[in-house]
Amino acid sequence: VREFEAYRLDFLILPEEHLPKAGEKVLLGEEKSTLVFPDNDKFQLDREMTLEEFSSYPTILFEEHGDHLYMKWCRELYGRTPKSINVRYAINSHGNMLQAVMNGLGVAVIPKHVLGRSYYKDKVRTLANQKDVSNGRFYLVYHHNSTELLRIKTTLDELTSQVNPFSDR
Repeated sequence: VREFEAYRLDFLILPEEHLPKAGEKVLLGEEKSTLVFPDNDKFQLDREMTLEEFSSYPTILFEEHGDHLYMKWCRELYGRTPKSINVRYAINSHGNMLQAVMNGLGVAVIPKHVLGRSYYKDKVRTLANQKDVSNGRFYLVYHHNSTELLRIKTTLDELTSQVNPFSDR
């Protein structure tokens, strides 16, 4: 951000909470997370389950010391986080988390854009769009009046003409 504010960078792509005070902003997209679970009889999750029921299922976390997406998903849907989680594995790769879910090892919360582009997208289940949680909006930031420069205008047009990078298509 300091480099941008000192006019050493033309563009930034940042989450909403880190936007600088100066500059023009264009919303690029909103990242969402979703719950995924194995497609088998042991995992009968539904939209009406309680937090206690949910947290009793074997769970695959993204890093053991506080999976941000998992905790945010619980807070958004239940208004709180579980007191205890039945942690089966802690993995630092969403792709590996999906593979573990597909193999029946537990539930996980992952970014929707990861699921949408994954080999495993048709091999795991979700609770559908009603249980997706926002992880934040991402913006393209550029300098005020810089669109008079052809390189800035061309880059801006190209970046903003693309499909939302966080969509699940």
